Order: sequence, then C-alpha cells, then structure tokens
Amino acid sequence: MTLRRRILWLLACVAAGAVVGAVGEHLTGNPAWYAAVTVAVALGWLAIADPGACESQRRTSTDRPAPPQAR
Repeated sequence: MTLRRRILWLLACVAAGAVVGAVGEHLTGNPAWYAAVTVAVALGWLAIADPGACESQRRTSTDRPAPPQAR
C-alpha cells in the first residue's frame, strides 16, 4: 500500500471518529465521546496494518549479533 493511501485511510479513520464524537456529544452533552477518534484509529490500524512490512528480514543463524564481551 502506498504512503498516500495510508494517509487517506488515517484521515478517514480520524474523520469517522470525529463524526461519532460529535454526534455522541450532541446527543448526550458528554465530550468523552471524542475518545471515538482513538478507537477508530486503532481499529483502522488493526484492519489495514501489515506487521510484516515493519519486520526486518528474519535473521539466519550466521546473522546473530556477537555476544557481549566480559569485562
């Protein structure tokens, strides 16, 4: 997924959370509804994120870092 599409998805999640927050506050008078922005972003991340893209390539046995040296 391109950076542009990721930014658009982020903006869509923030907008959806803001709409839920505004409607909830309007109906109840409680501004805590704006926590929906955080929830929407988290749900969007869970639905769209690709953890494999963030992982470095799996290390082979020869690529292990050297053990720390004793003093």
